[in-house]
Amino acid sequence: MSDLEKAPIVQVSPQTIYEMPTAGTPDWSNIDPFNKEELHQTIQTWKTKCEQRRIDIVQPFRQFDK
Repeated sequence: MSDLEKAPIVQVSPQTIYEMPTAGTPDWSNIDPFNKEELHQTIQTWKTKCEQRRIDIVQPFRQFDK
């Protein structure tokens, strides 16, 4: 919208906001139920092993965020 600085109280029509997945990542919301359950079990197993061995996985992965 042009000239918004001249008329700051003008009502702007709402726009649709789309959430885009990060580039290169798969969309996990469309997987079939069998694979979803298998994925959930795998993550739970990994989580349990990390907790039992007291492995700190947060700090190493923070290095990738930089």
